[in-house]
Amino acid sequence: MSRIVTGHWEPDGSDVYIPCGFVPDFLLGLNFGASTELLYYWWGAEMEAAETTAGVADDGAGVLSKMTEAAGFNGYDTGVQAPYGDVSAGAAIADWVLSTAYEARSATAHGDYVRATKTGVDDNGLIVDMSCIFECVTAGTTNTTEPVWPSAPEAISVSDNGTYWQKVTDVPTSVGGYQGFLVCNDIQVDGEEWYYLAILADEVIDHGDVTGWPGGIKGM
Repeated sequence: MSRIVTGHWEPDGSDVYIPCGFVPDFLLGLNFGASTELLYYWWGAEMEAAETTAGVADDGAGVLSKMTEAAGFNGYDTGVQAPYGDVSAGAAIADWVLSTAYEARSATAHGDYVRATKTGVDDNGLIVDMSCIFECVTAGTTNTTEPVWPSAPEAISVSDNGTYWQKVTDVPTSVGGYQGFLVCNDIQVDGEEWYYLAILADEVIDHGDVTGWPGGIKGM
């Protein structure tokens, strides 16, 4: 079945793993940099051959340049990738724990995300669904006991010893398969804006060798 996924991310200057649910057959990336805009093209199907490439850069003025290995794009398909953070390190949304290292949400990046523990309760006195996600919006040292979590979407918790948590509704707890594409740090700069269009071709229809198709049409 064919699939098309679009998305956006803001790089931090390091490698980024984008989980889109499949290894793209074709990827179009648009980088809005500080002083220039660049288009990138990548053909994931080339992973199947020895001549795997890292993509092509287009400066918008007709100049195309082939990306060098490990300095552009690649695909990943593994069951140990996590949907958040540096997936190579296995980062993921964790249960709430006593911590002094939470970060508040900033203008360009989300803060730390956590879930309630299995015994966490909300302001209605109900056990919190483990699929609920809370974002740190005011940094601080947490209490030694878990806070009372807000039950309403976008609501903010009572003070967790100066740390405040907001219930968020736009963060998935899982992705459509731990598959996607890697964007190397060589082509990213912190503060840029990136958009992508990833395409998975129909895996059922394979025209194969078209020799003998008069006029380019099968059966004619």
